[in-house]
Amino acid sequence: MFRTITITLLVFVGCNLYLHAQPPQIRATLDKKEALIGDHIRLQLQADYGTNLSLQFPIFGKRLDSLEVLEVQAKDSTIANNQIHATQNILLTVFDTGFYRLPPLVFTYKGPNSLFSQITTDTLYLIVNTPVVDQQGDIKPIANIIEPPKTWLDYLPYALLITVLLSALSGFVWWKRRPKIIAEPNLPITPLLPPHTLAQQQLQQLNQKQWWQQGKVKQYYTDLSNILRQYIEARYQKPAMEQTTDEILQSLDKQLNNNELQNLKDTLLIADMVKFAKATPTVEQHIAALQNAQQFVTDTQQTALEEITPTQ
Repeated sequence: MFRTITITLLVFVGCNLYLHAQPPQIRATLDKKEALIGDHIRLQLQADYGTNLSLQFPIFGKRLDSLEVLEVQAKDSTIANNQIHATQNILLTVFDTGFYRLPPLVFTYKGPNSLFSQITTDTLYLIVNTPVVDQQGDIKPIANIIEPPKTWLDYLPYALLITVLLSALSGFVWWKRRPKIIAEPNLPITPLLPPHTLAQQQLQQLNQKQWWQQGKVKQYYTDLSNILRQYIEARYQKPAMEQTTDEILQSLDKQLNNNELQNLKDTLLIADMVKFAKATPTVEQHIAALQNAQQFVTDTQQTALEEITPTQ
């Protein structure tokens, strides 16, 4: 009885030692032996090995020989009776026809008291064909092209073209209807008279009109005052036509000497008295007012140096 038990234990221990000592059992398979260009091909790796072994699956890059590696999935492992069953799937594809040979894949493993060892899978073969076109099938008519719905951007070029055409048409109509410029004959250019020359001419014309001799005294002094005010505006750049007599005298206080200022004051004041107070000057005062105005223009006329350097 003891001998039987001993033999049984030896057999059990021997079997365990055998299982733990044997190298991994590995397999590599393709889910298809023939494929078409662009097909997805699944390469499956399987390994069975003892729990006392460490096993390293092959490492994949972007290509496996002439095939392109699309995806390397994670390993799936199960353990039963001190044995590990591991599976890993690799998704491949190829874009050329031909007969392909997949080289053996290398697994690396190591036992508890041993060095690293390697084991390889069998060589795999794959045939890649081009898709077969069914030339016997019905030839279907060409389908109608479905155009996408139009947006405002599709009409933008037409709108721009219409805008350009309308602008060109408007320009043409304007050009045809534009006022014609008629060249005027060459007329002699009358040079502008200096302020004192113009004022003296106007005073001479006023004297020739004989307003006060005809009883038009107010008209006489109104014209006389306006001639002097216009002369002051042109000579001294003062707004004399809008100013009162006092304002004119005050603005010219630093530009006239006492005699010129007094002469201007006497002439403008008597004109104001006639226009606003209905004063009646004598004949001598009529004549003196005109002479004072002429003398004021003569005394204050612009010199050659002042013409080069205008009064500020």
